[in-house]
Amino acid sequence: MSRIESQSLHVAIKQVLRNATRTAPRSTASAVALLALSAAALSPHARAADYSAANETELREAIDEANAHPDASSTITLTGDITFATTTAFPALTKTITLNTNGFSLNGQSGINPGGGFTLSGGTLTVIGGGELRGGDSATVSNPSGGGVGASVISMANGSVSNAATITAGRGADNTNGPAGSGGIGVSITNGSLTNTGSITGGTGGDRLGGAGAGGGTGAFGVSVVDGSLTNNGTITGGTGGGGLVFGAGGAGAWLSGGSHVNNGIIRGGPAGGGTNASGPGVALMNGASLTNGASGLIEGAGLTTFANGVVLNAGTTLINHGTVHGTVNLNVAGSATVNNTGTVEGLPSQAAVVSTQFQAASLTVVNSGTLRPGAGQPNAITFSTHNNAVSILELQPGSVIEGNVVAGSTNANDTFRLGGDGEDTFDVSGLATKYQGFARFEKTGTSFWTLTGTGSG
Repeated sequence: MSRIESQSLHVAIKQVLRNATRTAPRSTASAVALLALSAAALSPHARAADYSAANETELREAIDEANAHPDASSTITLTGDITFATTTAFPALTKTITLNTNGFSLNGQSGINPGGGFTLSGGTLTVIGGGELRGGDSATVSNPSGGGVGASVISMANGSVSNAATITAGRGADNTNGPAGSGGIGVSITNGSLTNTGSITGGTGGDRLGGAGAGGGTGAFGVSVVDGSLTNNGTITGGTGGGGLVFGAGGAGAWLSGGSHVNNGIIRGGPAGGGTNASGPGVALMNGASLTNGASGLIEGAGLTTFANGVVLNAGTTLINHGTVHGTVNLNVAGSATVNNTGTVEGLPSQAAVVSTQFQAASLTVVNSGTLRPGAGQPNAITFSTHNNAVSILELQPGSVIEGNVVAGSTNANDTFRLGGDGEDTFDVSGLATKYQGFARFEKTGTSFWTLTGTGSG
């Protein structure tokens, strides 16, 4: 019910009550029934408080009024395209608010540095309606220090976002006299949750226009979640890098710091602006984050380059993959991480499926009952770190398929090869001399039953 309809109903009921006093006396039962009907109609809980907005002012007023209304939730329906004229944060949400785009677009302020977005806090925002939310693009500059950042579309702190619309972040500033600006983040969550069934894309980096010695802007993350959770059933894509003497790198599809996350949809990194610079990874896991990629989930690095990782791991992180990962799963820092694969991980051309960095004490545990496959031209499915303090563990469980070699560091007495899990399978022990290289310890764990074939080297 709109505000106008609600006011009209109140007026009509008051008129009915006035007329009732002028008519012949009614029975007590009739009077009680009339009063009960009137009270129910007048009650603020009778219907949800719904609003409409055709411009920024009406949208801000609608949020204020929805917050003040005692109903547990409200819906705000757009009745036209809206472009913000300010970058002022919107009122904090105190309840669940559904933003029905109604096929229209909600656009952040462009032509400023940085561009404008939709900044919120608290409560729950649900976006529906087949429309689009766009972050503002930064203005072109001539600045040797660098260009402005494109706008993030939705920035939410201490609240939740559920998206079923199309979200595209703002473009970084082009620069005629220095590095171009980075794109904006599609959706940024801090201490909250994001559920996506729509499409979210990070902003494109700006271009370096003319001159030499400076590069294009970096493409931004599709989503960033810090100390929260992501559940993706839609599509998330990192931003494309900008052009310049040095092309801008692509952005990660999802940058996840802390918390537990689930992907049942598609998460892709953004491509580099061109040349040989790095394309974005599908997902970057940071600060103890864990990600479960469901059976229908697809995670992939951008493009067909040797620089595109499927998933980047950091210390304390965990990847559980039941679906498909295109691009290397890469532990690229010192610390410990775990990969548990029941699905498929495949490197892009010349890439191994799983890697831990050679230059730091990167201790990686890989548990596999799925398929690990290197990209074309790469003989190794897994390459573990050669650092003296790195501990590398490979556990094969029934169903494991590894196409290519597994190379451990051969310098650590704790590098371990295991047969584990449950169920039954066979293992050719002759592979311990050729296929599985550099392990110092060999173990059997779990309740599985393995039939050993072939001949070992000793």
